[in-house]
Amino acid sequence: MFQRFQLKMSPYIVFSIKDIVKEFPSFDKKALVYWQKKGYINKIRNKYYCFTNTVQDEFFLFLIANKIYHPSYISFESALGYYNVIPEGVYTITSATTLKTTLFSSNEGTFSYRKLKSSLFFGYQLIKYQNQHIKIAGLEKTVLDYVYLNTKNSTVNDFVMLRWNKEVLRNLNFKMLAEYQQLFQSKALNKRMDQFLKYLNA
Repeated sequence: MFQRFQLKMSPYIVFSIKDIVKEFPSFDKKALVYWQKKGYINKIRNKYYCFTNTVQDEFFLFLIANKIYHPSYISFESALGYYNVIPEGVYTITSATTLKTTLFSSNEGTFSYRKLKSSLFFGYQLIKYQNQHIKIAGLEKTVLDYVYLNTKNSTVNDFVMLRWNKEVLRNLNFKMLAEYQQLFQSKALNKRMDQFLKYLNA
């Protein structure tokens, strides 16, 4: 039974109870408890699972983040790490969501979500991962999301202390950055972005 289950569910990579019932309408959920005890599958959070032999790379963790709390997209420190803007490794997967701010921990990792209002849920792209797609903010939206919610970064020196990779940031699409920034309709963000641009051009 498990071999047939694995064959059907492997393309999902991360699968929910709803996904399982779609493939196996009369599925007995007790099997999930048994397979967890046997070490065949891991429970990521309520109703979401993955196979223990799945290769756990960055994209796998991003896909988990997208699936277990949605709508959401990868942003903030995780996206900055993906674009090689920040120098150190990122151990918590950070996402933007329109739902409440929250945090989940599992065997696979720690997943943090920060709330943005619905009008700011844009600026992400789809990255293909195996037969799935991952939602991740473009670099322009990543910078704006970060500066918008990390209010303590309000001076040139604050940005210097972040030790961001200026060579990468100088490849920003500044026209798109300005257009996205207008959509935030935030005077506080505008002031911090002025400092960010001064830092970038110093």
